[in-house]
Amino acid sequence: MIDRQRLVNVASIIQAATDGLNMKWFLAFGSLLHWVRDKELSLNEDIDIGVMGDPDAAILALSTYFSPAHIIREDHNGQPLCASFRHDHSGFILDCFFWRKKDGYYYHAYDQNMSMPANGILNEYTFKGVPCDCFDVSKPVIEKYQKDLRYGRDMTDHGTWKKVVPNIQEEGIQLCLPWSYGRCLDIWYPDWATTRSQFGVSLSEHSFTVKSCKDIVWEK
Repeated sequence: MIDRQRLVNVASIIQAATDGLNMKWFLAFGSLLHWVRDKELSLNEDIDIGVMGDPDAAILALSTYFSPAHIIREDHNGQPLCASFRHDHSGFILDCFFWRKKDGYYYHAYDQNMSMPANGILNEYTFKGVPCDCFDVSKPVIEKYQKDLRYGRDMTDHGTWKKVVPNIQEEGIQLCLPWSYGRCLDIWYPDWATTRSQFGVSLSEHSFTVKSCKDIVWEK
């Protein structure tokens, strides 16, 4: 039995916080899995989102609603790679991953040792990649789907699908899914259609680990 009022509260907070981002964002990893497979926004674990844009601006916008709990940063310039936020009143955690583009893939950082250093600098950095066409949408395609509402979803100006939250559709609260969310799940959790309580760590098509981020050239 879901706690409907808590679901409404949490979904409302996420919508309000992400409305202020003004950049591409979407549900990711386990949160996307539960949404697509189980038709629910699961509150039994942290809410995962991906963000593409200025990470400092995103952190500033999200901090209007949340308290930053932990930030992982590049070792040479301090740029945020991922951040965890806590909502002080409701207590839920929002994990935010900032995706970077390189050689036809978007990568996010993953702290595989779960070390959580106070300064946010890791001893080594692991990056996991997803093909760019899972997220990138051309302007003509965006315009096409903004005019075609047959699928019960709206296309945002950033090329993500905005859908109402399952189990509370009548509330009209909308959150975003990536352009090719089915393919994302195929990559992250190859057997995602099989119902299991835990899926563990997400997979990727490409990944690499480095001791320092200073020699990585990210694309604009």
